[in-house]
This record gives sequence, structure tokens and C-alpha cells, in this order.
Amino acid sequence: MGLAELRAYLESLGLRDFAVSYADCLDGDSLKTNLILIGGPQPNAISKEVITKINSTFRFGDSARIGSPIYDSLTGQPYAPVTKPNSGEILMDYGLILKASNPFAPSKQVLLIAGCFGYGTWAGVRFAISKEFVTNQIVAEGKPLECVIETDILRGTPQDIRLRDLRPLEPPRGN
Repeated sequence: MGLAELRAYLESLGLRDFAVSYADCLDGDSLKTNLILIGGPQPNAISKEVITKINSTFRFGDSARIGSPIYDSLTGQPYAPVTKPNSGEILMDYGLILKASNPFAPSKQVLLIAGCFGYGTWAGVRFAISKEFVTNQIVAEGKPLECVIETDILRGTPQDIRLRDLRPLEPPRGN
């Protein structure tokens, strides 16, 4: 759903000539472009690789497990999804948005949107195209950034998306 909404948004801006590829179909040369990655480290192998190479203070816990919390290494704050006891229904999810230099081609950019569950990813896409996000001073400056959002889930759809933290992404040490 996030991909469909992002595609419609980009097309509304007049950007119709872009390729959509799935992570398992990308080879090395395809990674040396501007990238928009949708999905976290568990379902998307390219996202997993990029997350390890970006100097983000936000990290997914167990990247081998869907639903793993996002941790803030600056504050120690965990952003853990909330599920309904006994049913496992997801009531609240979190999403991570990273914008940085593409680690496979530093002259290019990467935008990564990932959630603890798919709802956090979908909410992350919705937030990334929202007026609140695009008019934020840090975003408008065009510099690398990291962002965590929170969303309630109702009837299988993200609702009431809230910004939890948005800050500049520090360059890797030594740069």
C-alpha cells in the first residue's frame, strides 16, 4: 500500500519515468543510483545492507524478526509496536525514515522508509509525503536526516500518524 501511495504522489508531481524494482532483483550496478527503499531489514535485503552502512542513531532490534522494535541509541528509548493480547492484532506501530548519501554511490541519495510491521512502513510513506514532513526545517534543508513516527492501526490502516523524533543525521566519523 505504501508503494502505491508513493507512486501516486510522485506521479502527481510529474515524475512518471521511474523504475520500481524488488530487492531480490537488484544487482550491484542498480544500487549506484538514487534509491527509495520501502521495507525494513527483515523483508528487504537492500534495506538491511543500507541500515548497517548509515550512521543512524535509530536501529532495529532483531533484524531477523518482523515486528522488532526500533531503538534510539542516544536516549535508550525503545519504540515497540503494541499488539492486542491473545489475538496478536497490531494496535500501534512505528516507522523509521532515513535520508542519506547512498552508501553504494556517495554522490547519490537514499531514502529508506521502514516499519516494525508493514503498517509502520505504510505510515512512514504517508508521513514522508505529508506537508508536516516536507515543510519541516530539517527536511527543507535537504541534508541527511533520521525520523521516527508512531501510528495507531485501526481496521488494518494507519491512523493518526505522529512525529516522535526528527533530527539531522550526523556524517560517519572520519568524514
